[in-house]
Amino acid sequence: MVRAGIKDIGIVIQPRFREQFETCIKNEKIPTGVSVHLIEQDEPRGMAYAVKMAKKFMQNRACMILAGDSVNSFDFTDSLASFT
Repeated sequence: MVRAGIKDIGIVIQPRFREQFETCIKNEKIPTGVSVHLIEQDEPRGMAYAVKMAKKFMQNRACMILAGDSVNSFDFTDSLASFT
Protein backbone atom coordinates (compact mmCIF):
# COMPACT_ATOMS: atom_id res chain seq x y z
CA MET A 1 0.00 0.00 0.00
CA VAL A 2 2.78 2.42 0.86
CA ARG A 3 4.47 1.79 -2.51
CA ALA A 4 1.16 2.75 -4.13
CA GLY A 5 1.15 6.08 -2.29
CA ILE A 6 -1.23 5.30 0.55
CA LYS A 7 -0.09 7.42 3.49
CA ASP A 8 -2.92 6.98 6.01
CA ILE A 9 -3.54 3.39 7.08
CA GLY A 10 -6.23 2.24 9.49
CA ILE A 11 -6.23 -1.27 10.89
CA VAL A 12 -9.34 -2.58 12.63
CA ILE A 13 -8.33 -4.80 15.54
CA GLN A 14 -9.72 -6.44 18.63
CA PRO A 15 -8.48 -4.74 21.83
CA ARG A 16 -6.78 -7.94 22.98
CA PHE A 17 -4.40 -7.73 20.01
CA ARG A 18 -3.49 -4.03 20.43
CA GLU A 19 -0.15 -4.69 22.15
CA GLN A 20 0.91 -7.16 19.43
CA PHE A 21 0.03 -4.71 16.66
CA GLU A 22 1.76 -1.82 18.44
CA THR A 23 4.91 -3.92 18.79
CA CYS A 24 4.78 -4.97 15.15
CA ILE A 25 4.27 -1.39 13.95
CA LYS A 26 7.06 -0.11 16.20
CA ASN A 27 9.47 -2.71 14.76
CA GLU A 28 8.61 -1.90 11.12
CA LYS A 29 10.49 0.75 9.20
CA ILE A 30 7.48 2.91 8.36
CA PRO A 31 8.41 5.68 5.92
CA THR A 32 8.20 9.30 7.00
CA GLY A 33 4.76 10.74 6.32
CA VAL A 34 2.94 7.41 6.67
CA SER A 35 0.54 7.08 9.61
CA VAL A 36 -0.82 3.82 10.98
CA HIS A 37 -3.95 4.01 13.13
CA LEU A 38 -5.35 1.14 15.18
CA ILE A 39 -9.14 1.09 15.28
CA GLU A 40 -10.68 -1.14 17.92
CA GLN A 41 -13.77 -3.29 17.56
CA ASP A 42 -14.95 -5.30 20.56
CA GLU A 43 -15.28 -8.59 18.69
CA PRO A 44 -15.12 -9.85 15.12
CA ARG A 45 -18.50 -9.25 13.48
CA GLY A 46 -17.58 -9.30 9.81
CA MET A 47 -16.29 -6.88 7.23
CA ALA A 48 -19.30 -4.54 7.27
CA TYR A 49 -18.96 -3.99 11.02
CA ALA A 50 -15.22 -3.33 10.65
CA VAL A 51 -16.02 -0.67 8.05
CA LYS A 52 -18.58 0.85 10.43
CA MET A 53 -15.94 1.01 13.17
CA ALA A 54 -13.54 2.74 10.75
CA LYS A 55 -16.11 5.25 9.46
CA LYS A 56 -14.77 8.14 11.54
CA PHE A 57 -11.22 7.36 10.39
CA MET A 58 -12.25 7.22 6.71
CA GLN A 59 -14.07 10.60 6.81
CA ASN A 60 -15.88 9.95 3.50
CA ARG A 61 -12.55 9.49 1.69
CA ALA A 62 -11.83 6.75 -0.80
CA CYS A 63 -10.52 3.71 0.99
CA MET A 64 -9.09 0.27 0.41
CA ILE A 65 -10.36 -2.59 2.54
CA LEU A 66 -8.39 -5.79 3.02
CA ALA A 67 -9.28 -8.75 5.18
CA GLY A 68 -6.56 -9.41 7.74
CA ASP A 69 -6.08 -12.93 6.47
CA SER A 70 -5.28 -11.62 2.98
CA VAL A 71 -2.44 -9.27 3.92
CA ASN A 72 0.54 -9.96 1.75
CA SER A 73 3.28 -8.23 -0.21
CA PHE A 74 1.13 -7.52 -3.28
CA ASP A 75 2.04 -4.22 -4.96
CA PHE A 76 -1.20 -2.21 -5.34
CA THR A 77 0.38 0.59 -7.42
CA ASP A 78 -1.06 -0.41 -10.81
CA SER A 79 -4.44 -1.34 -9.33
CA LEU A 80 -4.82 2.01 -7.61
CA ALA A 81 -3.61 3.96 -10.65
CA SER A 82 -6.42 2.48 -12.74
CA PHE A 83 -9.08 3.08 -10.05
CA THR A 84 -11.61 5.82 -10.72
